[in-house]
Amino acid sequence: MRLFIWLFFILAGLVEGTLAAKILFRSSHSVLPTPIIVKKEESYPQKINIPKLGVASKVEAVGLGTDGEMAMPENPETVAWYKLGNKLGEKGNVVIAGHLDSKTGPAIFYRLPELGIGEEIIVADQNNKEFHFVVVKKETYDEDKFPVGEVFGESDKPRLNLITCRGRFDRTTKRYTKRIVVYTELKERKTSSAADEKKP
Repeated sequence: MRLFIWLFFILAGLVEGTLAAKILFRSSHSVLPTPIIVKKEESYPQKINIPKLGVASKVEAVGLGTDGEMAMPENPETVAWYKLGNKLGEKGNVVIAGHLDSKTGPAIFYRLPELGIGEEIIVADQNNKEFHFVVVKKETYDEDKFPVGEVFGESDKPRLNLITCRGRFDRTTKRYTKRIVVYTELKERKTSSAADEKKP
């Protein structure tokens, strides 16, 4: 039986100068995680800070529109979190996408390719709790070879993946030819106990 429950995520190129994100339904033998409803005790991204790039932005939670597209921020200086996926601190991939450029010039993720291995990304949740992620690899993919499962699927540890366009802009299709993904892992941080804090 053909399975139509893959949400095939492909970041499209620019539509009149702004990045559009398409999610295409395709048959596959792999299944994306079932969408999860945010609970009060769960953490979801509110702010992102990338010191290396000088990026500090609020994070907009987005899902699927009625037209089958992933809603993206109208502001090219704001990023979007795919809220139907994993939450901060969970085992699995949290995905945040940003614009490459706009009609007026470079957008928030224009310098994303400059991030190197070991660089830190800080995401704060709705309670201002910070999650520190460290870059472990970055890959550039042709649009038609985008690895949906690897980017959006489950994993053995909490991860954050950042996405934007790359390559050549095709004026006929109004799409970029490539996508870049920066893969990160949650950084383990030592916490001080109340007893430690009282020590002189």
